[in-house]
Amino acid sequence: MPRKLQSWTDAFFQYTEKIGSPPLFRRWCGIFTVAAALERKVWTVNNKGRLYPNLYMFLVGPPGTGKTVALDRASDFFQKLETHHLAPTSLTRASMIDHLEMSKRTPVNPMATPPVTSFHSLTIMANELGTLLPVEGVTVTLNSPAKPTACCCWWTPPRGHCRRPGSCCARRCPRTFR
Repeated sequence: MPRKLQSWTDAFFQYTEKIGSPPLFRRWCGIFTVAAALERKVWTVNNKGRLYPNLYMFLVGPPGTGKTVALDRASDFFQKLETHHLAPTSLTRASMIDHLEMSKRTPVNPMATPPVTSFHSLTIMANELGTLLPVEGVTVTLNSPAKPTACCCWWTPPRGHCRRPGSCCARRCPRTFR
């Protein structure tokens, strides 16, 4: 079967040209869409066995920059597929486990050994990371539109330091990413 598109990600980039989302967000949503469609049906073999590709994508930016719009365009493709498992945009831990359990796949590939495999593949496109993964002690703030900061305060501060997010401890935390 001949290819219909020279590059799917380039076509997605052009398809989303007028949605008001930055080129970087649109490009990564296209790449993510391809990766999510592959699930565990594609792999390479190394000295330890099969190596499956996984892609975890986070669009980081201030409100109103087009993160959700770009994700919605990628999500549109999965809404039309009956066999692909797309999680709701808002999940609790319990419902995520339930959806992951319901996402069992058992593809048959007569050329593979073994010819039948089972796996669970769930595409999660959450609009807010804090809603998806609420973790006590982790604060995500934006100092400026271009500099996201995530403080993972598992660091034990020296005696006499406070532990409030945004305090001197958060600024000195060795696991703060800027």
